[in-house]
Amino acid sequence: MTYGNNLASDMNANRGGYQSIPNDLAPMEDLPDWKVADGEIDPRGGDVLGAGGEKIGTIVTLLASPTTQRAHFAVVDTGSWFSNKRFVLPLSSLNFREGRAYGTFMREHFQGAPEWHEGARDYNSYHSYWTGLNTAGTTGSMTAPMAGTAATSGTMASAATTGREEAVIPVVEEEMHVGKQQVEHGVRIVSRVTERPVEEQVRLREEHVTVNRVPADRPLTDADRTAMRDQVVEVTERAEVPVVTKEARVVEEVHVGKEVREHTEAVQGTVRRTEVDIDTDADMDAEEAGLLDTPGTTRSTTSATRGGTAGSGGGTTSRP
Repeated sequence: MTYGNNLASDMNANRGGYQSIPNDLAPMEDLPDWKVADGEIDPRGGDVLGAGGEKIGTIVTLLASPTTQRAHFAVVDTGSWFSNKRFVLPLSSLNFREGRAYGTFMREHFQGAPEWHEGARDYNSYHSYWTGLNTAGTTGSMTAPMAGTAATSGTMASAATTGREEAVIPVVEEEMHVGKQQVEHGVRIVSRVTERPVEEQVRLREEHVTVNRVPADRPLTDADRTAMRDQVVEVTERAEVPVVTKEARVVEEVHVGKEVREHTEAVQGTVRRTEVDIDTDADMDAEEAGLLDTPGTTRSTTSATRGGTAGSGGGTTSRP
């Protein structure tokens, strides 16, 4: 894809309110025989900024026509602010500077805009919607010719002549958004079985057999005569021994739960903003003469309000 001198006539036709839309438009990724020419601007991946510098989205692809050898539309992904919906913007409604695309539309214009989807064919509805918006102040446009096996050489044409010169200085202001993210941390509770020595006192009873010889001197009795034979006498000894048994008992319960508490934390940061000072010839002459910082001398400054553009009718204030 290259930019040719024949670009200006297409832009003028578009500014007149109508431009013939080819019926063979397709995303650049579906046209493998065509590519952005070496050394030329490829806006894909660049941010799209609306009025006041607010980000609209990112250009994800270009819709090009092999017949006209031009890219006519940019497909813009709006990102998280509008659920990643995709819209088609005519390239002629955008200004391209330093890798970004600038337009005069605002986010509310996308609320009722027709969404783009794969396989779309009626691109006249997209073109009519954006060219019909009351977004006066567009200062440039871009309809990109393409380069295939035989690329057209040339240079990028300037914006169509509008009868006046205008420069757009976007005033950008950062906003700090504080969100919340859930993180995880906790307490791990581990149970294990241990052993420890214990000791108990117990009284035990035991029997012992005693044998005593007692001297005697008495007449023999009948009972003594029966003892005059071989015999064996057995005596049993009994004793108590310790018997150990164990019984498991629940002596404590560990209850694990969670409780929710909230607290307020102050988050601090810094944001940036573009400030635009307008120095008139009289201011510069006064500064050269050393009169600008003297008491009672004022300097005109235009402060662009949020959502506005410097020089677009913002209030004029005076500062010492």
